[in-house]
Amino acid sequence: MPIKILILDSSEIVRAGLSELLSTVEGFQVVGTTGSSPEAERLLAAARPAVAVLDLGKPDAQRLEFVHACRQQFPTTRMLVFTSQDCMAS
Repeated sequence: MPIKILILDSSEIVRAGLSELLSTVEGFQVVGTTGSSPEAERLLAAARPAVAVLDLGKPDAQRLEFVHACRQQFPTTRMLVFTSQDCMAS
């Protein structure tokens, strides 16, 4: 049984690259990609992935709150969070 993965990133090129890379790994199945939190929530409910790979950066300013809400609503889905934003920038 493959590990189902959902990808959420605002960049289409990052989503495509991650999807392509993860799809080559035996035992992984990318069940969806999206650039928006509302669509990710819909996909989480429909596909019930084991892992959600999420970009914490812009444009969704409330992405951290989204992660917390998803942990409540989908407790069996593990959240792998990354960002390319410079969190130390002032």
